[in-house]
Amino acid sequence: MLLTFILHITRFSFLMLSNTHQAYSTIIPLPDHCAAIPIVDEEMGERIFDRAISPHIRAIPADEFAVFAKGIQLTTNIMETLEAKGGPDALAVFSKASTDFAWEVVSLSATRDAFIHVFELVDDEALRAQYVEFFDAPLVTAEQEAAARAILCRIKGLPATVKARSNMYELQSQSQAIIKDVESRWKDQPEMLEEFLVKFLANPYEDDREKAMNDLIETVSSEPDLVECLRKYQAEIDRKDEL
Repeated sequence: MLLTFILHITRFSFLMLSNTHQAYSTIIPLPDHCAAIPIVDEEMGERIFDRAISPHIRAIPADEFAVFAKGIQLTTNIMETLEAKGGPDALAVFSKASTDFAWEVVSLSATRDAFIHVFELVDDEALRAQYVEFFDAPLVTAEQEAAARAILCRIKGLPATVKARSNMYELQSQSQAIIKDVESRWKDQPEMLEEFLVKFLANPYEDDREKAMNDLIETVSSEPDLVECLRKYQAEIDRKDEL
C-alpha cells in the first residue's frame, strides 16, 4: 500500500525535522507499517517524499545531515536483515523499540533490553556489533543515562529524542486514517491523490500550519466527510500544542 511506503520512508526524517521545527511530528509511523509494497506505489511515494519532505531535509546543516544519513542507512540495512532472517516479528520488535526510544516512551534500560532481544531473535553478531557501544554503556546515574542516550541517537542518526505528547498516538491514528481514506477515495485519480498527500504531509513544517490546513480543506470542500476528518485532525493538533 502507498500508506505503508510513505510511513516507512518518513520514519526518521519526521523526528529529525520535528526537533528542528518543533512540529513534534504528528505522523510518525506506528511500528507495524513496514510491509513490502508494489513498485508503482513506491514510485509515487518517492515523488511525494521528494516534494513534501526533501526540501526540509535539504535545509539541515551538512554536518547534522551526515549523521542523519549514516543512521538512516544503518537502520535500513538492519531492518532488511531482520526481515530476511527473523521475519515480521523481529522487525516489529525493532521498529517498536526504535519508536519508543525516539519518543521517550519507555526507560532507556527497557530500550536496551528490547534491542538485545531482537538481535538474539536472529542470532546475528554483526548486527549486535552495531549497537555494542550502547549495550555496554552504564545506566546507573542520570549523567550515564544521558551519555548512553546520546550514543544511541548517534547510532540512529537522530539529533535528540523527544518526550511524547499525551495525544501523539491519537494524532498518528487520525493521520493514518486520513491517508488510507484518500488512497481509497482517489485510487483512480493518482494526480489528485498525490497533490493532496504532498500538502498533507508537508503541513507540520509550514510556517503557518493552520492557514495551510485551511487551504487544504478548501481544496476538498466537495468532500464533506473528508473535510470533517481534517477539521477534527486540526483540532487535535491544536489541543496537542496546548499540552
